[in-house]
Amino acid sequence: QKNEMMEELQNKLNTSIEEIEKNPNSWQEYYYPRLQQFVNRVDDLKEDSPNFSYKSTVVGTRGSIDTRAKEGIIPRFKRRIQQKIETNRQSSSLLTNNDSKILTGDSVIVGDDRQPNNNIVDRSPDDLIAKLERLKQLLNDGILTQAEFEILKKRIVDT
Repeated sequence: QKNEMMEELQNKLNTSIEEIEKNPNSWQEYYYPRLQQFVNRVDDLKEDSPNFSYKSTVVGTRGSIDTRAKEGIIPRFKRRIQQKIETNRQSSSLLTNNDSKILTGDSVIVGDDRQPNNNIVDRSPDDLIAKLERLKQLLNDGILTQAEFEILKKRIVDT
């Protein structure tokens, strides 16, 4: 029974993460406020609550002179989601001079639907390196597939 409950919770979490990735505004508008309400309820648990022993695991503990701070599950999750949203935001602005991207489910379709404007393309080595580094980060974060990475890398180098 406990394994079934854990599996169901993991499925709900995965579904929520997919929704947030597809619609980043849902994080601020729906998920984050509810998560904050939950954290507040856990923070307000009294010592005689049967769930009090889980408080530090869930929300973490503040550091003091004698003890180190411990990050809880919820703050780690919050940070992870916010990093994903920021990475997705950066990926949507990646290569705006050359490529348009349409996120569709778990794949990225890359297309060049504009005429190149060589007057505005920054060809400095620093810009080229920065674009390649951002592209590599998107690959490492699982936002791009290896094939998509290769296509975009070629376009960056060839421009």
